[in-house]
Amino acid sequence: YPWGDWDEHPRANTTEASINDRSTAVGMYPHGVAECGALDMVGNLRELCQNDRDDPIVVNGYSNGEYKVLRGGSFHLNQNFVAASSRSNGNPDYGSNDYGVRLVVAAPIASLASARGDQ
Repeated sequence: YPWGDWDEHPRANTTEASINDRSTAVGMYPHGVAECGALDMVGNLRELCQNDRDDPIVVNGYSNGEYKVLRGGSFHLNQNFVAASSRSNGNPDYGSNDYGVRLVVAAPIASLASARGDQ
């Protein structure tokens, strides 16, 4: 787990949270923060990734019809099945209430902004 061993602290939205099988807002489990500062790396929603399940080097979005990698676990699973290293099949054509995507927002790199002439 991103925080180390599972303990008695509520660290992720899993079946142990007993909140009636639903996702929660990012940040509801601050004790589950990863060392890098990322939240909800396990539990809540399984992360639907762009790379193909059978050939992880292939990363061409959802256009090739192949199953994609699902990472982590969701509110449907207990602590034994939600490790960040968990990897399973995800069908991008199948809607599931426990699939999600991870959006990353970062500040622009100053050297790139100045090279483009941004102010």
